[in-house]
Amino acid sequence: MRLALVCCANGLGHVKRLIEIIVQLADRVFLPSIALFCEEYQVNEIEKWDRFQLLSGRVKMEITPVSLPVRWRVNEDYYGEWLLDWHDTMATWRLDRFDHVISDNLVEPLFHTDHVTLIGSFLWHEVLREAFPNNGVIRRYRGQCKGLLNAKRIDMIANCYFATPGVYDQTKLHKVGLIHFCPSKDIAAKNRSGKRALIAVGGAQLGDGGFEQLCSFVPLLQQVGIKALAPPWLCDSLADRFDGIEAFTFWSGDFASMDIAIIRGGLGTISDCIAAKVPMFYLDDPNPEINFNQTRLSHMGIGLSVRQLLNEGPELLMDNALFQDMRSSMSGLNLRGEIEAADVLERLLQDNRSGLN
Repeated sequence: MRLALVCCANGLGHVKRLIEIIVQLADRVFLPSIALFCEEYQVNEIEKWDRFQLLSGRVKMEITPVSLPVRWRVNEDYYGEWLLDWHDTMATWRLDRFDHVISDNLVEPLFHTDHVTLIGSFLWHEVLREAFPNNGVIRRYRGQCKGLLNAKRIDMIANCYFATPGVYDQTKLHKVGLIHFCPSKDIAAKNRSGKRALIAVGGAQLGDGGFEQLCSFVPLLQQVGIKALAPPWLCDSLADRFDGIEAFTFWSGDFASMDIAIIRGGLGTISDCIAAKVPMFYLDDPNPEINFNQTRLSHMGIGLSVRQLLNEGPELLMDNALFQDMRSSMSGLNLRGEIEAADVLERLLQDNRSGLN
């Protein structure tokens, strides 16, 4: 079985999700080699991860750094005519020589092969259309992508809590649990002495409004004695305004030791927070996919808006009963997404192979 992986460039959570699934799939299907197409920065980061190292020790990984320009940008002008034909650059990848292609959020591989399964919780053409409804290029891009999906009715694996409406309408949906990247944590086992807050805004572009909200939030943390932690790049950005923010490295830091997290609302961060039983405060963000996730967090009772805290004051940060309710609401959520996704893929690959014989 020759397998290719095509990974969305909008942060590290996408490539980590793919790796987690393929680690499980390798227990079920003989995979002599895997071709991974992703951005160079993702390659440089993912090689530090023990799960990637585990997979590389079992399966030959053929990694090709490529440009994948479909990603979130606040500036509408970023999305030009290139949207309609950037898929032509994939021709040199020869995706048709693989038995199957697993594509994270990108429908473009369908221009080159019918043997594609999508993975993700949203479709880029729907996100961009909702964000920029009057953009003619984006409207044409949406029509192009919808035409592909309607013609081929492709299978898509998405988590059961955060799949957006377009995924339900335009694909053959297979719902699975959440895929997380940190050890799950029992509520009773979490040490809550000396509260700590992790600023985990992900690798995608944060809007100016979100950054200003974050800068308004940090003093409230400090006012009630909660230690703030952030990735090194963000510590540098905040250094001119605040003292005492501690660097946190996601590859080695103890996510589960955090008491709260300040997030945008990317699915990878949300999944880790749920696994680690970390209540979430989310920042305003112009990305419709992020907005959808944030609405779901509120409805599920596991996240609150930073705007609400700014309106009500820092006392909300000391409401232990509120946080206990949020952690309890996380307890029954399905965290077996990578296992269930591998089960689905195994069936789809078997069906694909039967169709070829």
